[in-house]
Amino acid sequence: MSGNPSPLSLNAAALLAARDPSCLIETDAFMLLDVRKPLARQVSGFELAGVIWRHPFAAAHWKAEFSARRLAVFCVHGHEVSQAVAGYLRDEGVAALYVEGGFEALRMGGWPVAALDGAEQQDGSDA
Repeated sequence: MSGNPSPLSLNAAALLAARDPSCLIETDAFMLLDVRKPLARQVSGFELAGVIWRHPFAAAHWKAEFSARRLAVFCVHGHEVSQAVAGYLRDEGVAALYVEGGFEALRMGGWPVAALDGAEQQDGSDA
């Protein structure tokens, strides 16, 4: 992406400056939320340390859980899935942006990752 960042997105580099999920969760900054499709998450075998996952196609069911938060949602590369989820959440009154570059940009930039446990790898759900 060139030029000024979109007011609807958050650059992965800005998130990588913190490198600590608690910095995002415990302040008024954005809380990271993994919205990768279950199969994409399962295939990677990893999650960002300290970041929770919610099914991207079930946002109507979990949106209220985050109604008072400012969310930065990410999918694998920050394309259709996270942009759609962020758009839906904004339409529903939740402050949400998508992370440019998604999971891969954060992982490649050095954000700590953790292996998914066996149950999550088998069924792709934990919500």
